Amino acid sequence: MKKATGNRYFLLFILFTIGSFAMYWRAKAGVFTFDALDWVRPFDALGIKGFLVNFRDISFRPFLLFITYFGYAIFGLNEIVALLFCVLLHALNATMIVWFIHRMVPQRDQLLGILAGLIFLFFPYQTEVVVWGVGNLYAITLALFWGMLWSVIQYSETRLTKFLYIHVVFFALAIFTHELAFVFPFAVFFLVLLLFPVARWKALLRLEVLMILSFLPLYFVINKIVLGVWIGHYGIDKHTQIHVQQIVVTYISYWCKFLLFTNWWEPHWRDACYQFIEQHVLRSAALLIAVGGLWLWFARKSSTLKLSVFLFITFTGLVIPVLNLYFIPWIPIHGDRLGYLPSLFFIAAVLVALYSIHRYIALGYGLLWWMASLFFLNENIKNWQAAGEVMYQLENTFPDAGTRPIFILAEADNFKGAYMYRCRLATPFTEVMRIKHHRDYIAQTNEVYGFNMQSKADKVNVLVVDSNTLKVEFEQWGNWWWKAQAGATNLDNAIYSTTIDDWSHSYLIHFKQKPKNALYLYQSGMGWKEVENF
Repeated sequence: MKKATGNRYFLLFILFTIGSFAMYWRAKAGVFTFDALDWVRPFDALGIKGFLVNFRDISFRPFLLFITYFGYAIFGLNEIVALLFCVLLHALNATMIVWFIHRMVPQRDQLLGILAGLIFLFFPYQTEVVVWGVGNLYAITLALFWGMLWSVIQYSETRLTKFLYIHVVFFALAIFTHELAFVFPFAVFFLVLLLFPVARWKALLRLEVLMILSFLPLYFVINKIVLGVWIGHYGIDKHTQIHVQQIVVTYISYWCKFLLFTNWWEPHWRDACYQFIEQHVLRSAALLIAVGGLWLWFARKSSTLKLSVFLFITFTGLVIPVLNLYFIPWIPIHGDRLGYLPSLFFIAAVLVALYSIHRYIALGYGLLWWMASLFFLNENIKNWQAAGEVMYQLENTFPDAGTRPIFILAEADNFKGAYMYRCRLATPFTEVMRIKHHRDYIAQTNEVYGFNMQSKADKVNVLVVDSNTLKVEFEQWGNWWWKAQAGATNLDNAIYSTTIDDWSHSYLIHFKQKPKNALYLYQSGMGWKEVENF
C-alpha cells in the first residue's frame, strides 16, 4: 500500500515537472543575469580553492556554494540545465505540500492537496526563484525544510531513531544554505504540539530546542570567523532594523499581494490599497483579526482547525524575517523571491481554512485562485521571454570596437521587472559580453545608465548639444534611468558629469575629457545606435 502511494506521488512529481518546465521554458534566458554572473567571477578566478575563502560571498552558505560551484564546473552557463534544476526543486516542493495535506487532513482529501500544489506550482510570484539563477537558494532551502518535516513525521509513525538523525542533517544543510532556516525548528515545534500525539512530544520538542541552542551560536561564531561579522547577507543593521508599524503594514500587504494579486491592479487602485493599509494600519489589522475570528467561529468544530493554525503560524514565522527587507509592489518580479517559502504555507493555510468551513468553498475558491495564477504567471513569463529576446539581439549585434574607447549611454536594466543588465559592477553589459561571449571590452568601456523597458519598441534619442555635451532622452514616457540596481542619480567623475531632469526622462552628459576616436552607443528598441558627428 505504501509503495503504491509512493508511486502516486512520484507520478505527480513528474507531471508537475513537465507542466512547470513547459510553462517556464520561454524564460530560460533570464537564468544567468544579475547576481548569477557575480557568482561566476569568483568561480573562474579562484577555482575549487575558493571554498577556503567562501568565494568572497556575503553569507556563509557552503552547501549552496557546493551545489552552484560544481553545477557551474560541470555544465557551465547551460541555461536549460540550470532551469531544469530549479524546475525540479520547484516541482518537488509542490509535490510535498500535496503529500503533507493528504497526510494531515483526517479525510485524506486528494483534491485539496493537489489544488494547493497546483496553485503553488503556477503562482505568478515564483518566477524570480524558478527562472533567476541565484533564486534557486530559496527552492533548495524549502526542499530541505520538507526533508525536516518528512523525517519528523516518519519518526512519529515508526519511532525509529535514524529519522531524528536525518532530521538534524536536513536542518544543518538548511542553515548553511539560508539563514531563514532558523525558523524551521520553531515551525516543527508547533507541528508537534498541534498535530502529534502527546506521547511523541518529549523527544521531539527536546530535539528542536537542542538544535536551536547548539546551531545558532555555532552559526554566529562561524560567521564572525569567516565573514568578520556576526550577521552576514544584508548585514546586522538591515536584519535587526525593526519598525513595528511598518512590519505590520508589510505583513498585511503580503496577504493582499498573495490573495488579491495586487501587483496586476491598475496603478491607481494598487497604490490606493497599500496607502490605505499604511495610513490605517490599526483598522487594517483589526479587519484581519476580525476575519480570523469569524473563521475560528465557523471552524471551531472542524477536524482540520489545528492544521490550519499550524500552516498560518508557519507562514507568519517564515514571512517575519523578510518584513524589514523590501516590499516593492510597483515593480513586477523584484523581491518576489522573499515570499517563496511563506507563499507555500499561505496557500495551504487559506485552502485548509476554507475546507474547515466547507469542502466545496475551498475547492471552488482554489480553482479560481489557480486559474488566476496561471494567467498572471503567463504575463510574468512573457516579460522574461521578451527580456531574453532583447538581450539576444543586443549581444549578437554589438559592434566590434577594436581598441576604441566605448561609452554606452543607455542600456536595458530590466524588462517590466525581468532582469537584464544589472550587477554590482559598473559595467554590467560589458561583463556579460566577457563571460558569455568571450569579448572583453571592460578596460575600454564606460556604461552610463540603464533603464527599465516597458516594451520591445521603447526608443531612446540622443541629441548633440555642443562639442562636449549630449542629451539622452526617452522617446516615450514610462521609462526612467537606473544605476547600480536603483533609480539613477547625477554622476561626476574625471571623464564626464551627468545631470538628470526632474522626471528622470532625460539627462545631459558633459565630457570633461573627450577621448579620441571613441564609440558612443545607446540602445534603442532591440538594437544599438551610434552617435554620429560628435
